[in-house]
Amino acid sequence: MAKNASKDMGNRPGTAVQRKGRERVEQILDIATQLLIEEGHGQFTMNQLAKRLGIRISNLQYYFPSREQLIQQLLQRFLDKARDGIDAIVKQDTTPRKRLLSTVDYVLKDQENESSCKIIWEIWALSARDDKISEAMDNFYESYCKQVYDMLIALNPEVPARKVGRISALIVSMIEGLSLMRGFGKRRHTYLHGIEKELRETILQLIHA
Repeated sequence: MAKNASKDMGNRPGTAVQRKGRERVEQILDIATQLLIEEGHGQFTMNQLAKRLGIRISNLQYYFPSREQLIQQLLQRFLDKARDGIDAIVKQDTTPRKRLLSTVDYVLKDQENESSCKIIWEIWALSARDDKISEAMDNFYESYCKQVYDMLIALNPEVPARKVGRISALIVSMIEGLSLMRGFGKRRHTYLHGIEKELRETILQLIHA
């Protein structure tokens, strides 16, 4: 996934080159993230954002000419940070099993974070309506599956590559799907007690079966 979000996702060329421009873009994205979390994508407008920033709409549009471009870059930044968190675990000098389980624990812990959960839920909703956001999500999950794939291959090199690919997709789907049942603000039903342990055991069974 491209790191140069300002180039790929659409804010005005040059605004992210100078230090002040970069700081302003980050400030806008920080406030935009808060607005998206608090109001949801349906109430997320450029006018609302400009009001929160205390600037004119024309000043906001200098950095982000449209709502779509702003949301796309907000998404890109969020997904880059999520990927970086997993990358940091992968690069640790630990055993393949530890890397895999630490990655699972990292994502499950992040699902308890209000900001992370609400943003990803809003992005899922937006991806159904915006092709560029959908493409960014596809790229993220492709990268996510590849990271899990590499950890699984290291854990059990004897499993055929195609099967490891399918197992990787299953694991990512299970982890992401759990946010709908145990994410921030969700009711913790009694039948979900111990589901994290069950997930870890299931993942290990899949790759060692």
